Amino acid sequence: MSTPPTSLPSIPGVEIELPGVRKEDIDIEIAGRRVWVRGERKEKERVGILRRRERVVGQFSYEVTLPSDVDDTDVHASLDEGVLTVRVPKPEHARPRRVDVR
Repeated sequence: MSTPPTSLPSIPGVEIELPGVRKEDIDIEIAGRRVWVRGERKEKERVGILRRRERVVGQFSYEVTLPSDVDDTDVHASLDEGVLTVRVPKPEHARPRRVDVR
């Protein structure tokens, strides 16, 4: 016997690893089901000779298409330990509601 899928009040969200990027250098836009994350990884000032650099610097852009419509008035984003998390709630009409049997 299978169980029906659970319907959550929000879409799972978007997580992007952005090590070394400050929140001031990130721009997030939402339109319909699409989320755009743009920003810039800035090079840190260094003293002395740089023998090897493994961190990518410069501008970046991510575009994600969400599985369903979203409520773009209540979106929350946080940056914690180099991981950007964008939480996107479902619109009221897409949330499940209980129907009483008469």
